[in-house]
Amino acid sequence: MRLLLTPFVKDHITPEYLAALNDKDFMRYSEQRHYTHTQDSCQAYLSSFKGSPNYFWSVGGKGTMTAYVDEHNRRADMGIMMWERGLANQAWREGIDFLFSEGVEMITAGTMQLNGAMVRVMQKSGMVTRLVPDYFLVNGRRESLISAYLLK
Repeated sequence: MRLLLTPFVKDHITPEYLAALNDKDFMRYSEQRHYTHTQDSCQAYLSSFKGSPNYFWSVGGKGTMTAYVDEHNRRADMGIMMWERGLANQAWREGIDFLFSEGVEMITAGTMQLNGAMVRVMQKSGMVTRLVPDYFLVNGRRESLISAYLLK
């Protein structure tokens, strides 16, 4: 199996990456839809990972993945953004396996119920999912959250 996750670096902040982040339709399920992203804002975000226990990965040059680590509770919250199909399941599993190997004992994640592709990624990886009704406000309508967790 080819490894997909590599540390995200400044060279990954490309016009394609910025276009994806600023594409309102593509980002419709992400809280990032509320922001306009620039080279500078992306560089600041990347810099925020330095010296922290958190991870920011490039996914085979076709997307990104993050893990925010709560060291006190040995828990990590993961997120993924893919602009090409076909790698999300493998990347998600790699992230889980890596975090478990680093001492994390619980992985959490969440997405809008509308985001069927991400719900399937979480379920396929063995995560337990639950519905949290009316969590998000999207275009004036309440939408539910699918919250997920996986224990080592």
